[in-house]
Amino acid sequence: MDAQRWQQIESIFQGALEREPSARAAFLDERCSGDAGLRSEVEAMLASDEQGYSLLEGNAFEAAAGLLAEDQAELADGETVDHYQVLRLLGVGGMGQVYLAEDTRLSRKVALKLLPARTTQSPSRLRRFRQEARAASALNHPNILTIHDILEVGGRHLIVTEYIDGEALRQRLEQARLSTEQALDVAIQVASALSAAHQAGIIHRDIKPENIMLRRDGLVKVLDFGLAKLVEGQDPASEMTDSAAGESAAQTGGMTTTESGLLMGTVPYMSPEQLGGQPVDAGTDIYSLGVVIYEMVTGRLPFKAEGRSALSDSILKDDPPPLSGDGIRLQGIVDQALRKQREERYLTAGELLADLKALKQTLDAKPTAATEASRARQRRALAALALVVMVIAAVIFFAFSHRPRQAFQHIKLIRLTTFGKVWGTAISPDGKHVAYFKDEGSKLSLWVKEVGSTTETLLVAADNIKAGGGITFSRDNQFIYFGATPGIQVPGSYYRIPVGGGTAVAMPNLPDRSPINFSPDGKRIAYWRNDFANGVTSILIANEDGTGERELVRRQAPNYFSSSILSWSVDSKMIACIGVFASDGYPSVVAVNVEDGTEKRLTPQRWNSIQALAWLPDMSGLIMTAADVTSLDSQLWHLAYPSGEARKITNDLNRYDIISLTADGSAVVAAQEDRQFRIWTAPVKQDGVSADGSAGFSVDMSLAREISANISNAARSGLCWTPDGRVVYSSLENGYCDLWIVNADGSNRRQLTNDPHIDNEPAVSPDSRYVVFTSQREGSEHIWIVGTDGENLWQLTHGRVERNPVFSPDGKWVYYTSWETGKATVWRIPSEGGEAEQVVEATSSTPHFSPDGHLFIFRTGSGGVSIMRTEGGPPIKTFENLRDASIIRWTPDGKALSFLAYRDGSDAIWVMPLDTGKQQKLINFKPDSMWFYEWSSDGKQLAFARGTLTRDVVLINDVK
Repeated sequence: MDAQRWQQIESIFQGALEREPSARAAFLDERCSGDAGLRSEVEAMLASDEQGYSLLEGNAFEAAAGLLAEDQAELADGETVDHYQVLRLLGVGGMGQVYLAEDTRLSRKVALKLLPARTTQSPSRLRRFRQEARAASALNHPNILTIHDILEVGGRHLIVTEYIDGEALRQRLEQARLSTEQALDVAIQVASALSAAHQAGIIHRDIKPENIMLRRDGLVKVLDFGLAKLVEGQDPASEMTDSAAGESAAQTGGMTTTESGLLMGTVPYMSPEQLGGQPVDAGTDIYSLGVVIYEMVTGRLPFKAEGRSALSDSILKDDPPPLSGDGIRLQGIVDQALRKQREERYLTAGELLADLKALKQTLDAKPTAATEASRARQRRALAALALVVMVIAAVIFFAFSHRPRQAFQHIKLIRLTTFGKVWGTAISPDGKHVAYFKDEGSKLSLWVKEVGSTTETLLVAADNIKAGGGITFSRDNQFIYFGATPGIQVPGSYYRIPVGGGTAVAMPNLPDRSPINFSPDGKRIAYWRNDFANGVTSILIANEDGTGERELVRRQAPNYFSSSILSWSVDSKMIACIGVFASDGYPSVVAVNVEDGTEKRLTPQRWNSIQALAWLPDMSGLIMTAADVTSLDSQLWHLAYPSGEARKITNDLNRYDIISLTADGSAVVAAQEDRQFRIWTAPVKQDGVSADGSAGFSVDMSLAREISANISNAARSGLCWTPDGRVVYSSLENGYCDLWIVNADGSNRRQLTNDPHIDNEPAVSPDSRYVVFTSQREGSEHIWIVGTDGENLWQLTHGRVERNPVFSPDGKWVYYTSWETGKATVWRIPSEGGEAEQVVEATSSTPHFSPDGHLFIFRTGSGGVSIMRTEGGPPIKTFENLRDASIIRWTPDGKALSFLAYRDGSDAIWVMPLDTGKQQKLINFKPDSMWFYEWSSDGKQLAFARGTLTRDVVLINDVK
């Protein structure tokens, strides 16, 4: 809010104070002249003055006057703060001044939010300032303002955010109310932002038009999480000081105060429970959004009264006037969002979002009055040119009538499970049943559910399945085929069970847990087989019972089939599969001719990954789950055949895989996965090898602290320590996977790389000056180097495909995994650039050095772990019992290996001394999941990416 606006509010506020309360409404009608935002601000100040409340820790008017007194910019044009150059003052608001600035390091425009100097003397206000940064920076969503940094420079406190070129919703509403379609578009984007925030445990608590920005390109951004409060029990960064101790009681009651009795929020948009001082949850944001929707389509607030008390009473007791005109189509949604009782509202922002999207789809499908009038005019014009129209219509008909309708252009998504532990899924060809594995700790159970009902049936109990493979329905809908590691007490590892339940029958001739795909007539199957140790992958076909096996096509690395998921075309002539070509190292969809085994590449597009695919019954294309080269998380795509044109079906923050299509192509089920990871550090205590042979390490999780500033999806693809005690990690914070660096206490977080392609797998040089990492920015995956100051970015390797880089302890070499010879092997290259050389001839990957630099470990072709001397020679020891391990590291003393493993139903870090081989569980993260971890160079701390991972079955219908 700029100074002129404050002066306008001040003038009206003072004028209202001079009048009797009974005369203020008429005065405001005259002075505000239909400006709902202006009136709302004045009424809020009047209410605060009437009740003795404060908006900023003092009298509302005095706070405004104080800001005006400080209107002189505290940052000068051209001044440089850290690496941000100030360009100009954008405005002044209740939480300080906002400037447009240039990020000189990354060459981008940013906004600097400066807390006024006088407010640094107030611990509560300074805490609120920090709270805004921490809460908002936890969220990675296109409709939420991106927080780049929080700074304290020379005693001045700043938040660095993205710069939004647009206007506040309040400014738009001051011009005119919105049409239903416009209001829906804004509401959908705000609801999407709230849904993401609520899933992260964050409630905004002050949704109003002033906090909703409309960019010029139509994107909506939700601002100002200064009033946000982490849901109880989920605020790891909360601090208690003497000055804040008196406020904690109000906070645990659900209301944050800066003084006793101060309700945080804006009264006209407050929910009944918020006004009543009750604990608040996601429902209060849903209510506030309901008020905003009402205001967008009517141009007025749903509740109006003189003074705060009267307004509060109206909100608590009255029903808002019904919507009218075009806005009446939103009546049902607004009614449910504005229910007085929390339990009668939408239970989640996701439910509200679903209804808003459904209404938008309905409106998009229906012609408006304007389009009807236009069509009427067109009909009159066409009547005068009937003969010409007939000719044109005939041409259009013959040209386009036989063009196939593209599948899944309009979709409806239904969640079929909610327990979050789905491991695999398939839908029956007739679309009546869905089968899935349920993760129950160290074992799996197999279930089948009737689509459209809550009926689900246990087919195989968890005691009988230790690990599961692909699930497939027979073409006649009668049987479910599934792979299972022995645990069912019959020979074999592939089984068949009736859909209605019964005894699982072993199919000993079927492949070992590899998913099978039936031919259209159900008489043959296709499946994948791998011999990675020798670099061989194959596609095979056989009779339905596994007899008569025939190898259809074989690939020798560096060309290989990268997935066991196959799909037989409806005309029985092709089998679609996922293959990687040596020419570029990227996965692609390949059609294999069933008769002669010849291959045809179906998509020219480069993909980061492709997980699953299924032919559409009309042969117009395939549905697949894939991530393009700028993404880590796969979405559903439509791949047209034979053109290879790719189109996204879903576009959200989840990850999809394991798709299955009905026989008529009208619906697909997929496993929908949500990952939320954050970085923590914890102190490590080392006691030495104990008498029983265990490693003697312990981690005090009670002292663990989060350092990623609540950034969702931090360290999704790597983290590491610098020798001087900082943490480098990958993050999707800005929508792309880039590298960031942060101090061990969470301060001074900075972005190191900025590119649409994926930068991951960081490792730091022994002198803490450089970060080596993997990037796809030059086509295939190569090794790159950047300074820990974000400068001097350059490409180190130029081979076929290279990953998993790590500096040697002396800093002279970078070791990495290369596919140069056609299979994965360990190579090295001088860290200053030069000729690369092969270190290990056998299949090998992911090298990592011992602390003294004399030894390194690597993953073998069989999945085990070998130890080799740095100077060369054969492996001196191999551990085949670590095949289920990931992120294998040396412990700081060099006497043991640590690793991450999912055992007994939870992720845990284990430690295994090299001499005794006794495995000790170091940290158990149940019920959370873990993605990466790393020891600090001095061995005194452990950094790890910890969070939640949920997987459920979703049904996606093709809306005709």
